[in-house]
Amino acid sequence: MVDDVSLRPVHRPDDDDALVAFLSAQTYPFHVRPALPAADIRTRLDQGDFDAPGNAAYWVLGSKARPETTTSRCAARSAAPGG
Repeated sequence: MVDDVSLRPVHRPDDDDALVAFLSAQTYPFHVRPALPAADIRTRLDQGDFDAPGNAAYWVLGSKARPETTTSRCAARSAAPGG
């Protein structure tokens, strides 16, 4: 059980490789695209999906987690309506 959770912004471009590795290693069975190829994630990074104005991405960390570990999560938020 995680007692302490914190948010750390994804820092581009320093976190790009860790973000691609994390997102492409997971499956999302209830999403339209259940698997994300690394090339697609890199394209989305280039398009600003994680850091353009109105968009932000965060690592959700447990008390002893680091972004490059499997115990971290990335949450992306969009300020756009419905995001």
